[in-house]
Amino acid sequence: LYIEKCEALYFSGKLDAAFINAGTLLTKDPGSAEVHYIMGCINSDRGDDREAVKWLKSAAETDKESHKYAYAVAERGRYSKCSYILFQSDNAQQR
Repeated sequence: LYIEKCEALYFSGKLDAAFINAGTLLTKDPGSAEVHYIMGCINSDRGDDREAVKWLKSAAETDKESHKYAYAVAERGRYSKCSYILFQSDNAQQR
């Protein structure tokens, strides 16, 4: 029920309310790939690509079976910038 409310807020353009709702959902289920995905979408729409990638990457790592999360960055229309951020974060972790 709560995830549907969060999605409805997001799709109606109420990003602040969706963000608050998603934060509440994270306290109840911090491992929810769907909530991580919504957080990524919200941050992407707010223009915060770095934070969006963090959440979208977390969703993909949480649910490795779903390609929905793995391709989310490209679907958001910021592939080149977000993939560069992903590349930088992966290289930093390997050092």
